[in-house]
Amino acid sequence: MPHSWLLTTPRALISKSMVMKSIIFDKSEMAKKIREFDWSQTPVGSLENWPQSLQYLVNSLLTNLLPTILFWGDNFTVCAYNDAYRPLLGRKPEALGRSFLEVWREAAEIIKPKIEQTLQGEACYFKNASFELVRFGEPDQVYFDYCFSPIQDEKGSIKGVLNMAVEVTERKLAEEALRESKTQFHDAFAYAPVGMVITDLEGRFLHVNEAYCRITRYSEQELLQSGLNFEQLIHPKDLGKNLEELRRIIAGEIPAFFLENRYLRKDGKTAWVRASVSLHRHPKRKNSEIVGLVEDITELKRAEDTLQNLTKTLEQTVAERTQVAKDRAKKLQTLVGELTIAEQKERQRLAKILHDHLQQLLVSARFNSEILCRNLDEKHEKIAKNVLNLINQSLQTSRSLTADLYPPVLQQGLSAALQWTTRWMNENHGLTIDLQTDPDIDPKQEDVTAFLYQSTRELLLNVIKHSGVKSAHLEMTCDDGQKQLRVTVSDKGSGFDPSAVLKNEGSGFGLFSINERLQLMGGSIQIESSPGNGASLSLIVPLEKKEEKKDDVIREIKTEKKIIKTDEDKIRTLVVDDHTVVRQGISTLLSLHSDIEMVGEAGDGQEAVEKTRQLHPDVILMDISMPRMDGIQATRIIHSELPYVRIIGLSMHDKQDQADQMIQAGASAYCTKDGSTDELLSAIRRLD
Repeated sequence: MPHSWLLTTPRALISKSMVMKSIIFDKSEMAKKIREFDWSQTPVGSLENWPQSLQYLVNSLLTNLLPTILFWGDNFTVCAYNDAYRPLLGRKPEALGRSFLEVWREAAEIIKPKIEQTLQGEACYFKNASFELVRFGEPDQVYFDYCFSPIQDEKGSIKGVLNMAVEVTERKLAEEALRESKTQFHDAFAYAPVGMVITDLEGRFLHVNEAYCRITRYSEQELLQSGLNFEQLIHPKDLGKNLEELRRIIAGEIPAFFLENRYLRKDGKTAWVRASVSLHRHPKRKNSEIVGLVEDITELKRAEDTLQNLTKTLEQTVAERTQVAKDRAKKLQTLVGELTIAEQKERQRLAKILHDHLQQLLVSARFNSEILCRNLDEKHEKIAKNVLNLINQSLQTSRSLTADLYPPVLQQGLSAALQWTTRWMNENHGLTIDLQTDPDIDPKQEDVTAFLYQSTRELLLNVIKHSGVKSAHLEMTCDDGQKQLRVTVSDKGSGFDPSAVLKNEGSGFGLFSINERLQLMGGSIQIESSPGNGASLSLIVPLEKKEEKKDDVIREIKTEKKIIKTDEDKIRTLVVDDHTVVRQGISTLLSLHSDIEMVGEAGDGQEAVEKTRQLHPDVILMDISMPRMDGIQATRIIHSELPYVRIIGLSMHDKQDQADQMIQAGASAYCTKDGSTDELLSAIRRLD
């Protein structure tokens, strides 16, 4: 406890030199301030007039390690304080020479009674004393451990007070925070919404909260006092993994573990819980505790089971409906293919009617009109020529309509059809097309060939209508290792917004219709375009391997060359056409020329081969499209057997459509039925 300081140092021990030495000896900052302070203006007077014992006591105070201050006299004048005390003042003015109560005016009402008590000779000590001090501009709540000790002079009178003070604010706040933390922890533990439990290493319950009791259906008293441990609450099938994880925690292998397991409740029912378990080691005690957080997830598990069952049902339903959708898509794809084929067959049927009937009648009428024109007088010849001109226009219109419906070249494959389309577009619309294709990759499916042809034709017509340019690029290639066929139409015209054109445009072969049909075929359309930057549209379809087509075996018949003697001026001619009216028209035409003799006629290619073997004509007028055997195959056989017989191809189709094939088969010339009769006669008379 604090005691009274008595200034009774023997005079023999205190000399003038000793006092001077004691004041000057200390080199602290406060010693310097004390020496330099003008004490003459204070109640304690000049420093050299202080009692020798007071000076010695001041010197001792300055070397004290604890914060210490000394005030003297009735006015409580501060005579000295050490460096350890200075931080307690904060930003307060210098305290030397001022009243202690003035220095701590905000605490004067509290400390003045204590000082007066001390001046009565009773030292006092206070622990965790609370003050509201203004040391840094704002009031702060602070705490001190401090004491007041009375100081006597040589006469035994109490003249001053020695104050030692240690600020314990941080310690006090820490204690309060710890106390509050303990309270909060207790409340958090007791009223937490999840179960909280603390056990010893043997599994005996030390602490449980209300939530844990609700989960287990046991009361706190039953858990803590009945001898139960956590092992008895865990389902036997889940106990093993819990004990293994506990072993690992105690051994320091893992800091904590998390498990979902089942609890056996007091009411006999099972509860699913999610547990988080860790080990708490006491730093000052040897024993450790197991801390667990336990969450009841029974309803969650039930919901998961229900959701899992619903998911299985949904997956099964989705799978079934997906299969139904696939089956329907496959059927729809088949129907689309059948529809495309049906459409092409109808186009082919109409084209055949035009070609096999109307055009042949017109050809015959043209032949007869030409003959008629040559045998009429000038007056009637003009009328006959007008009729002939109308017949020629009708033939041209009929041929154009036939080509629009179903160009015969389509039967030769997609590449041949695209080549024909390239020429047709240039002749009829002035569109120049750069074509790149390969017959070896032609699709073998009839519906795919027909669809791609019609779609490509539509895209090229769109270039003519909307691009503003007179040229385009058409390319047919294979993608993805020969698994996909790609037909691309591109131009450098005005371009368009792809999102705006892939809308339902109604019937026909608009982009919407093309896209829909492609998807049903397992294909797609790719569009690269923007306004002002041209367009590139690609039609992509799966490509089946094309079966190698075996060439028809031509049976060669070895025949002797027979020369039938006739008038040397006569050119012996065989007419081959499957239309009687055409054969009659040609026969009538030839009969008017004395240098030409018609030695026979045939209605198809097979009959032509047989008649040629019998008659050995000089010239054969060979139609191309005929039943049983077409003119190309018949030409190939006849030329291989009788190469000296000149064969002239004769057809309603353009020269460029069929001429190359006929020439390759062995024909020496090719004429169209609606062409000039003079051209035909010239070809017959040609000697090469």
